[in-house]
Amino acid sequence: MFGGEGVNCQHAYFQLLHQGTRLIPCDFIVPMTAQGREDGRSRFTVANAFAQAEALMKGKTLDEARAELADLPEAERERLAPHKEFPGNRPSNSILLDRLTPYNLGMLMAAYEHKTFVQGVIWNINPFDQWGCGIRQTVGENHHRRTGRRHVRTRCLDRRADGVLPRMPSERRRRGIKVPPPFCIDSGAEKAMPAARPIPKRQCSATARVLLTNMRLRGTIAHSFQMNILPENTGKRPTKHLT
Repeated sequence: MFGGEGVNCQHAYFQLLHQGTRLIPCDFIVPMTAQGREDGRSRFTVANAFAQAEALMKGKTLDEARAELADLPEAERERLAPHKEFPGNRPSNSILLDRLTPYNLGMLMAAYEHKTFVQGVIWNINPFDQWGCGIRQTVGENHHRRTGRRHVRTRCLDRRADGVLPRMPSERRRRGIKVPPPFCIDSGAEKAMPAARPIPKRQCSATARVLLTNMRLRGTIAHSFQMNILPENTGKRPTKHLT
């Protein structure tokens, strides 16, 4: 289940459904009547829901893509056509509601719950149990106790946890670790970080140089998803720039 608006939804979800590397069956749940005053937007949304289902089913061949680009030079047409090709044959259901009401929503939820139950009977599994969560709770309690100690004399059974737990800010403070360890950056972290500090080109990869230059990140890439913090800026104005 997902939701979004406009371009965000288009690039976050629909691109995955149309040209992703995995086949993802999906359901389009379409209320046919607007909740408020009908101003055309509801009909436009319904039309796009039907269009998405049709596009997933039919796709677009390479020849059809070339025909759409007939006005372009041949070299440009051949370059763009493969990107406009869609495999099609992506399964989906269109579930139509006369109106989105508590009653209709309840029936819809009951239908999905019954579907899950029937599939569990067929596959001989219990989809409503939570035994799989038990192991996480047990291991989580063990890690929680370890993070509250200043000196840990025992090691985890998992060496990965021994390396990850000291990264926690509270754990670093308890153990007196002053040098920040490597950390990961999310999509919004660049706004909260100081300006990039130039570093020698040989010390960072091409990906790191792009991040440092365009996102003004203070660090270098150790590998694809880990960033090492550079020493604090001394206040001197840097004279070299990344190239």
